[in-house]
Amino acid sequence: MTNPPTNQVAPHSCADICSRKRNTCSHSCPLPCHPGPCPPCQVALVVPCPSHNYPLTVKCHMSSNKSTSMTPVCGTDCGRELSCGNMDHMCDSPCHYGPCRPCEIMETVRCYCGNHSKQEACGWNKDKELYSTRTIDGVEDHWKGRYNCGEPCDQFFDCGVHPCKEVSFLQGTKADKQTCHPHSVVPLPCPYSPSKITRCPCGATQLSDLPNYPRPDCLAPVPTCGQRCPKERPCGHKCPRTCHEGSCPPCHEEVVRPCRCGESQLVVGCDVLRERMEQGLGEMTCERVCKALRKWVISTFVGLS
Repeated sequence: MTNPPTNQVAPHSCADICSRKRNTCSHSCPLPCHPGPCPPCQVALVVPCPSHNYPLTVKCHMSSNKSTSMTPVCGTDCGRELSCGNMDHMCDSPCHYGPCRPCEIMETVRCYCGNHSKQEACGWNKDKELYSTRTIDGVEDHWKGRYNCGEPCDQFFDCGVHPCKEVSFLQGTKADKQTCHPHSVVPLPCPYSPSKITRCPCGATQLSDLPNYPRPDCLAPVPTCGQRCPKERPCGHKCPRTCHEGSCPPCHEEVVRPCRCGESQLVVGCDVLRERMEQGLGEMTCERVCKALRKWVISTFVGLS
């Protein structure tokens, strides 16, 4: 209302109900027309407490308040399960909003092979937990491993000859020696057994098409087909040997590479270059004197001018 008449409610007031909407809720202001901001909403609401969902009767402005110190709580202990995942470890803080504090209890965790253990905070590496078991002197031991201790695996395969730590995959290009990992009560089948290896080392020929088939056991050598090995070495060059077991020999082919300054072309061994790059030694360098100016020399002359 423009130029309202004088009244006893408030200066410049029309005396009607304010009815303005608040920013924090949908309840309109119930006071008569007034100057300044509307007071906090006093409408009674029933809201659940954050920890137990107990019904609490509070004023609207308290339920919509973003301040943790002003939000309604029931006052009893929280009792929610902590993030460690152990159902016996509950939050003993008073009812509260937001996440519960971390679990402060320490526990003993075992590695996957079961040979080592250590003290860690409750719930540590829970997402990497794997079920493990083994039999020692006829007694089964079961546990949940949570980490790899890094030691070579001493468990034998079902052949009783080959330990896990000494086995390399014949079809691969390098030995793959297993470290700490989960086990089962029943020994795993030997990867060298006749039932597992059905092709020659290079993979080109079925063993049934070669002499000395079948192999009597996992200790018998794997027959080779005599064809050239089709595998590529890490450098990309083909293996020069015929079908063979184990990894391919180092590459001795020579390659031409420019030096760092670009003034020379250097001939280096392929494996030497690959090892140099793996060690982070960078580009090849020649014996010529570098003619490039250093940046600090240029900046010095610019400053003097």
